[in-house]
Order: sequence, then C-alpha cells, then structure tokens
Amino acid sequence: MGRKALEKDRGFLIHIARTFPMMVPYLRRIHNTLESWRLGRDREGWTFSASDWVQYLAEVADDFNPEKKQERKAWKDWKVKLVASEQSPDAPANVNAVEGLWEDMLALDALFSDHYPTERLVRGNKIMRVVYGFGDASGSGFGGTWESKEGIRYRFGLWGSDLDDSSSNNRELRNLSDMLDQMEKDGDLAGAEIFIFTDNSTAERAFFKGSSKSKILHGLVLRLRLLEMRSKVKIHFVHVAGTRMQGQGSDALSRGNLTEGVMRGEAMTSFIPLHLSAFDRSNEVKDWISSWLNAGSQPIEYLDPVGWFDRGQDLDNGTHNCDGMWVPKYKKGLFVWSPPPAAAHIALEELRRARHKRQDSTHIFVCPRLMYPYWQRHIFRAADLIVEIKAGQIPEWPSEMHEPLILAFFFPFIRCKPWQLKGCPKLLEMEIVLRRLFKNDPGATGSVLRKLCKFTEGIKDLSAELVWSLLQKRQGLKLPSPKSRKRRGPQMEKEER
Repeated sequence: MGRKALEKDRGFLIHIARTFPMMVPYLRRIHNTLESWRLGRDREGWTFSASDWVQYLAEVADDFNPEKKQERKAWKDWKVKLVASEQSPDAPANVNAVEGLWEDMLALDALFSDHYPTERLVRGNKIMRVVYGFGDASGSGFGGTWESKEGIRYRFGLWGSDLDDSSSNNRELRNLSDMLDQMEKDGDLAGAEIFIFTDNSTAERAFFKGSSKSKILHGLVLRLRLLEMRSKVKIHFVHVAGTRMQGQGSDALSRGNLTEGVMRGEAMTSFIPLHLSAFDRSNEVKDWISSWLNAGSQPIEYLDPVGWFDRGQDLDNGTHNCDGMWVPKYKKGLFVWSPPPAAAHIALEELRRARHKRQDSTHIFVCPRLMYPYWQRHIFRAADLIVEIKAGQIPEWPSEMHEPLILAFFFPFIRCKPWQLKGCPKLLEMEIVLRRLFKNDPGATGSVLRKLCKFTEGIKDLSAELVWSLLQKRQGLKLPSPKSRKRRGPQMEKEER
C-alpha cells in the first residue's frame, strides 16, 4: 500500500471521527500499518512487550543472555544499544497491511453502509436515567456493584488460571467490561447514561481516548464501544481514589467481603461527588484561598455558574446609547472559578474564551480531580501554573476528600516579550518549589503563593528588558525597588540579560 496515500486517508478518517467517535478503535490498525516498518513491531503492528523484546534480543544480540536475571531485567538498556547500533532506515514508499486491517475496514464499512449517516446518542432530549457503578479487581479476585431498578446489584469472583500472567490494567478493564455485559443482560442499560467508577486511571484514559497501545486493552475498549452502540447508551469511566473504593465496598467485595459500603445499606450516591465543587465539599478551601489571594489590590470575586458567562467575561453592567442600543461596560477583575467536576469542562471553555478576549484579568481555577480527562487538556494548554494538592496535605483538604485538588493560575498577559508567564523559568521554578512545600511544609505554601500573586501584579509596570530578565532567572520572587529601577539603565539591563 502507498504510504503517502494511506496517510491522507487516515487524516480524512480522523476528521470524520470527531463527529463519530465510535470509529476511533477501528483506526488503530491503520496507524499500525503506517508504522509497521519500524523496529520492534509484530505482525499486527503492535509494539513489542517486555517479553517480546527479551525474545527478540536473544535472537539478534549475541552478548545478550536471557537466562541471566540481571540482563533480562536490563532489556531496555540493550534495546537502546541495538537501536543506536543499527542505522535507522528512511520511511519506505510502500507499507504492508498488518493482520486485522481488513476486518477493521469491514467494520467501518458496516458503520457507514446506510444511505444516511449513522445516528448516535449525544445527549437525551428527555429525562434520562442515570446508573452508577463501581468495579475493582485486586489480586486474584474481582467485584462490582451497580444500581438497578430493583436496588443494588453485585458480582464477585476469582480469576481463572488463564489470567495468572496478565497485568493489573487488563484485569481492571476486563472486570468493568464483564460487569457492563452483565448489566446489559439484566436490562439495566436501556435508555441510561452510565457512570462507572474505578481506581485504575489506565482504564479511564483508554476508554476516553477510544484506543490503547496495548493490544489486549484495545480489544476491551473496542468491546465496550460496540456495547455502547448496540445498547444506545452513553458510558463514562471515572477514576477515583483507592480509598474511596474501599469506603464504597467494591474493594472489599473483590476479596469476598459482603459487609462494606453499599453492601451494608449505604446509599450509592453518597460516594459520588461529581456535582459538588471544592467549596461545597470543604468551606475551609475558600478561606484558605482568600488568605493568600487578598494580597493583591483587586477584590476577589467568586463566580457562580451564572457568573461564568457575564462577570467572568469582564462584563460590568452597561448603558443605553443615544440610539437605544445596549452598550456593555468592561472591568477587569480577580476571579475564582470553582465548578463541580461534571461541569468543569464547560467552565474552562468559558474561562479560556474570557481570557482570550480580555487579557488583563486574573483567573484562579480550583476543582477536585474527578472526570479529569474531560477537562485536563484545557488546563495544560492555557494555565500558567498548575498545582496538585493531594488529599491530606493541607488541613483545608483532609484525607476524607480522597481525590487530589487541582489549583490552576491564569495570570494576565504581558505587554512585552515573552507575552505570557506560561513556560517561563520563573514559573517552572515555582511549580517545583510548591510541589516540595505541599509535601514537606504545607504551612509555608500560603506565603509563597502570596508572593507569587504580588510578583505577577508588579511586573506589569516594569520595562520590557527588566521583565525578560526577571522571568528568566530562577532566584526568588523579589521585584526591584523603584529607586533601583531608575539607576539601572537599559544598557545595564541588557548586560545582566
């Protein structure tokens, strides 16, 4: 097959997959075909596993002895040596189709065989039934609980000998797949939106992306996508802390204990805080933020969902002009966004829109780390500084909160180079310092955050050369005094730079 032509076809299919995400698993073997010429790929185009690399090195490397335990553990070092010794070939003009590509093409053809595009459920136009479930696989056992019309249902058992050598990721995702199959047989999926909670982040991300680099996990994701299309339901995987799984009872259920959490009568919804913001779960978090954010000259404005669309966009009322047209007024501010995890992606979309239009305001985003893949990309693309506070690191966010707290800073843009604080050495240093302080001395984090807010507010009055010099250095958050600024001429600032 022509590699360039196949790359163009893949790009077109990826474009269509934005509308039809059920296509994503069927594109994996196209990717594998395009990369099949590289070193370390099997007949189906999948990358070698650790055991495959050990076997391959035993065949091609004369000095590699897989019977020695030390050499077998150091297969990565041998792999690097092998890749460095061999001259990497240029990409060929043609590539060979991997095994399974034809089946994927038949599946795509079946998906789009109708004259009109296939319909999929985006959101219900009626009141939908929401189903919550927890699944866990620990050691040799597995367990799962979910809500049904009749009450709490559950399943548990032991893995067979065929999974003795399987990974924990495989067991976790397989347990969730089997649980959903059982829910489909029992009739608990019809017309429902399913939220499945797991303490395995790999399962959450693999299903969210629609694919996985692991052949086994990819097959399980494909199985779940087919179930989603077949039952006309919408499935969400949500990663939660292991301590929450223990309190909910699924962790004990996987070991055969039927007397924990929901199994002893506790409500399923008491373990699902997707609708609660950080301030709803802990009032002390709001007081803690106010303690170090009040250091600036601007008053703090805590936004509610209505404020995301008006005051968060710098709108401050307005007046009618002589023609009777409404003319809005804009006023910069210091805004704190605290959405619940289920609505975090909507709040971040509005935050990024507001920051793009009005570039003089400061935005602080705080949210528990739940449904993270849904809004993680917004933060990493736009936030100047991201801090993850683990449960129990500060008194305001105790260990009973289970999941970490995400704190992101969106500072105003700068009117000179480098135009924004994101990626500057000064901010990278602050990220490392704060991470260490939250781990070793949480009480000192407030003063550092207060200095950081003052620093970012003070640099707007400095010259372009001095701003560049300050942001490139990694020594503290001190601003030069006004007198020293006068004594320092442009030539001195350039020499220091």
